[in-house]
Amino acid sequence: MTNTTSEQDLRLDLPVAASADTLRDAVARVEDWWSTKLERSGDEFTAYFDSNWTRVRVDGDRWTITGQDTPALPIADEWVGDELTFEVEATGADSSILHFTHYGLLAQECSDLCSPAWSNFLASLVALAETGEGTPWRPGIPAGGQAPVA
Repeated sequence: MTNTTSEQDLRLDLPVAASADTLRDAVARVEDWWSTKLERSGDEFTAYFDSNWTRVRVDGDRWTITGQDTPALPIADEWVGDELTFEVEATGADSSILHFTHYGLLAQECSDLCSPAWSNFLASLVALAETGEGTPWRPGIPAGGQAPVA
């Protein structure tokens, strides 16, 4: 299934100084760029941010939000059903581009909070791919702190 992007979608295209394989591996290491508090079960994981959590089903480069309770946002479960894509384009032996899309995000109540949060976490993902170290959310960081709730 291919989604067509629209003005309601958050789309970020980020150059990465790492191979496409390294970037794909980094995307899968969610606890190293998004949240250090993670529970995995088969093709799903739940990322925790203090009292907030988001459950994700992973199907290759496509993620579907299957559950959420994020009281820090205007609508606590607004992302449920949303699709995210992490498409990786090889541009050279040691370079690639991450094409990230959160479909429908810009039409949601949380877009003013969530768009900058994604920028922050995707910068963490790029750093992980390029240097081996990301800056994921860690317990004790308040919502809206160093790493905003996503």
